[in-house]
Amino acid sequence: MKTRLDRKIVTGLIIAGVAFRLLLLFVIPKYPEVSTLPSYKDEPSHLQYIEYVANEKKIPVYKSTDVDSTAHLNRQFTQPPLYYIACAPLYKIGELMHSGWGLYGARLMSILFGMIAAYFAYLMALAYSRSQIVGISVLAAMLMAPNAAIFTTLATNDALLVCTASLAMFQIVRIRCGDQSLIRQILVSVFLALTVYTKLSGILLFPLIWFAADPKSKISTQWLTRTRIAMFSMILLIPLTLWSQQNYGQIFPGQDLEIQVQSQSEQAVGFLRVAILNPINTVVIFLRTIPQPFTELWGSNLERITTVCWLLFWGALTLLGIIQGLYERPGASLFITSVVMMTVGFIYWSFYSSHIEFRLFIPAFPALAFLTALGMEQLKISPAAQVVAWCLPILISIWL
Repeated sequence: MKTRLDRKIVTGLIIAGVAFRLLLLFVIPKYPEVSTLPSYKDEPSHLQYIEYVANEKKIPVYKSTDVDSTAHLNRQFTQPPLYYIACAPLYKIGELMHSGWGLYGARLMSILFGMIAAYFAYLMALAYSRSQIVGISVLAAMLMAPNAAIFTTLATNDALLVCTASLAMFQIVRIRCGDQSLIRQILVSVFLALTVYTKLSGILLFPLIWFAADPKSKISTQWLTRTRIAMFSMILLIPLTLWSQQNYGQIFPGQDLEIQVQSQSEQAVGFLRVAILNPINTVVIFLRTIPQPFTELWGSNLERITTVCWLLFWGALTLLGIIQGLYERPGASLFITSVVMMTVGFIYWSFYSSHIEFRLFIPAFPALAFLTALGMEQLKISPAAQVVAWCLPILISIWL
């Protein structure tokens, strides 16, 4: 009876997650339009990349034809190509149906990636915790939390990034639980490589290879497993590095600051220099992007109250999860390490950009969802209450 109830809850959550994204699909307008919710300013440049792949049948290469002008430059062209190749067919179909509908085709592909990410994060939690309660909590967070829902609805490579990260972490957990088969090792390597083919920040997940071994097996077997995964992952990255070297003279596309300065001249000074001068404002802005990624909606008393309450709720859950992961479930160090690596990457990137958005932690979303799920388990919060709590900031923005 309990198993049947759990299946109904999982099915209900998935339906709610799809419905929530379909709502966002039509409510969030294309930049620079504004409707019930603001638009996302980076989406047009991502769409331009998708359009180029769909029409030209090749990957664009960023080139500056006029060093005195940055208006024509698309900084997204320096991004790895996997997401844009995957979205190109649906974008093309949408445009053939009606001019401008390519946007919805690309967004539908992002929704698909988001649903896959949520489902495999759920399976990851089940495999590790053996608890349906934890698994359901992870699923609810991945489906309904503001950043997870929005950035797996918009046309942005963050959607595929969280998907490949979730798939990689699921395979790592399966190995850690005893399945050290060669096919499992290959799958870890493939999905880790795909994170880098999606976005360079995916490389910050590579230290998780250390956890891709069964702790109950022989030390020599553990090292052999890790070595195989690391070597195969590096081999899979060779085509990307060769293409980048040929076109940019760099190991990875867009890694050089000069390209970022040309395409984002207003951000070349770096965020940390600004943060040092005004640290309180910087922290406030970052925290606000956790429940409410749309900065245009900030300022009202309702937004401030919702943000404070939501952050206290989320912070308490995460802290409880981290404490439990450190002391009661030591194997959860995999998830804590993932968050730590994303934090390191966030600080490093801050030297080169003014971006301080929480979405930069997207590769760690499955890990963060797991840690908050451990907190949910401690507080015994029902799945229905979790759904409402996660999506409340966005629903308030839509209806009020």
